[in-house]
Amino acid sequence: FPYPTLFRSFLDWRLVVWRTPSGGREYIDFAGFVRRVERTYSGGESRLRLSGPDYNEILARRIIAYFAGTAQARKSTADQADDMMKAFVRENLGALATDTTRDISAFGFTVEADYSAGTSLRKSAAWNRLDETLRQLYEASQKTAATATFYGVVPLGTGYDMEFRTRVGQWGQDHRYPDGPDGAVVFSIERGNLDRVTQIYDATDEITDVYACGEGQLENRLTGSVYDATRRAASVLNRREAAYENPGIADASTLADEAQEELEAGAPVESFTADLLDVDGCSYGEHWNFGDQVTAIWMGENIDAHIATVEVSVDSESGETVTGRLATWP
Repeated sequence: FPYPTLFRSFLDWRLVVWRTPSGGREYIDFAGFVRRVERTYSGGESRLRLSGPDYNEILARRIIAYFAGTAQARKSTADQADDMMKAFVRENLGALATDTTRDISAFGFTVEADYSAGTSLRKSAAWNRLDETLRQLYEASQKTAATATFYGVVPLGTGYDMEFRTRVGQWGQDHRYPDGPDGAVVFSIERGNLDRVTQIYDATDEITDVYACGEGQLENRLTGSVYDATRRAASVLNRREAAYENPGIADASTLADEAQEELEAGAPVESFTADLLDVDGCSYGEHWNFGDQVTAIWMGENIDAHIATVEVSVDSESGETVTGRLATWP
C-alpha cells in the first residue's frame, strides 16, 4: 500500500504484549495504541515496525471542554481526589460527556466506580488538558501521603478493553520492609539489585509565605495570607515570600485554599532515585512490579519509595533486560 494508506490501516490498533516471568504466571505487561508505522529495508530484509504509547495516552486526547463556572469545569466543593479524577474523565471521555460524540464507552472504555478515599481537594480546570488536570490532582494529593492518589488506564481481559482506575497510597502493592502487607521486598547495593543512586534535598525555589489577592481593587480587594511556620524557622533568613492573584475569587475560604496550594507547591524537594535490577530471587513481575512500594537500604537508612518506571527490552542475542526506576514522592 502507499504509505498514508498503510498508516491509516493500522492507526489506533491495540498492541498488547504478554509476559511470563520465570516461575510466574502470564500477564499483560503492555497495552497501547499503534500511532507510528515504520517500513525499512536493509541487507535484503524488509521490516514493518508498529509502535505507540500505552493506554494512558487516551487521556491526552481531551480537554476539559466546559465553560468556567460549570459543574464540569469547576469542582468548588471539596471532594476526594480519586472521585474528582473519575468525574473529569467521565465528563470528557465517558458516559457523562454532554457532547455525546466525545463518549468512547462503546469502544471498550470504562471508568472504575468511585471509592471516595483520596485526598480532599478543589479544582478549576475550564479548557485545560485532561491529562494535565489529572496530573495536577495527583501532585496536589501528595500533600497527605496516606491518601496520595494515583491514576491510570489499564487493559482488561485480552487487552482490547480498557478502564480508568485510581489507587490510594500506591498504584501497586505494598512491599515495604518490615510490615508491608504484601510481603517485604528490599533493594540495596549489597544485594546486587540497586544501582545508580541519587539523593537530593533542594530548597532553591522554596516558598514559606504566600500573600493572596482575590476580587476587588485597592483597599477593597479581598486579601489573605498563609505561611509555614516550621519551614520559615529553619533559618533566621528563611522567610521566602510569593504573591498569588486570582481576581475571579470572591470567597475568603476559597482564596485561602488556593494560597495554601501555592504554599505547598513551594516546599523543598526531597528526592531519592535509583535503578532496580532484575536478579534471581528478586525478579520483575514475580516479586515486584510497576507502582509497588518497596524499601531501599542506602547509607544505613531504610528509605521507602515507589517503583516509578519499568523498562523491558528483548533481543535475540541477550534475551530480556529489565530496569526499574525507584523514586520517593516528589
